[in-house]
Amino acid sequence: MNSNTDTQTVVRNMFIGCLDRRTQWDEPPEILIVTQAPGGNLIMGQLPLPAGLWEVAPPPFVLANYAHLAHATRVRPVRGLVAVAFRCEAFAISPDVSPEAAEALRRRNAGGSAPPNKDIPGRVEQRVISAVDIEGHDYMITADRRDDGTATAAVCTMHRHGARHTGRVPDAVNSLLAALRPRPASGQDRLYY
Repeated sequence: MNSNTDTQTVVRNMFIGCLDRRTQWDEPPEILIVTQAPGGNLIMGQLPLPAGLWEVAPPPFVLANYAHLAHATRVRPVRGLVAVAFRCEAFAISPDVSPEAAEALRRRNAGGSAPPNKDIPGRVEQRVISAVDIEGHDYMITADRRDDGTATAAVCTMHRHGARHTGRVPDAVNSLLAALRPRPASGQDRLYY
């Protein structure tokens, strides 16, 4: 890659393409990693996890616990790591879609309880990728489900250095990136190839 901006553009386009190529719904979540190959090309792959892991608890909790475990056990770093992402499906709401959605958001923002988004009228099912790169850029890519089962074209919002998306998933993705980043070699750490 020629520059940081080029890398960001390639990473962004890789994540958008990942959502745009999907044709099925109700797919299991996955953790994606983007690495730089020795020749300089960026490659996206799935972080291998045990089968059935996403069935243990709601995926955002599984991701957060996996990120915590990765830190606690000093998981092996990933050579050439550029970005880490979490892909899943979720229901999104906004305050203008229904009075129930507005009330649920008000209650959550006040620290109260609210029904899950899947039970709120006006919700939108989405394919979502929450990602962060090693330069601190934060990406949120979404594609909304249409009534006919197809999805809208994926869109990306990106925050640069410091300003970032917040919540359980973005925080866990940031934590996982920190755990997977190569660190100075010691006698016990080995890099994945």
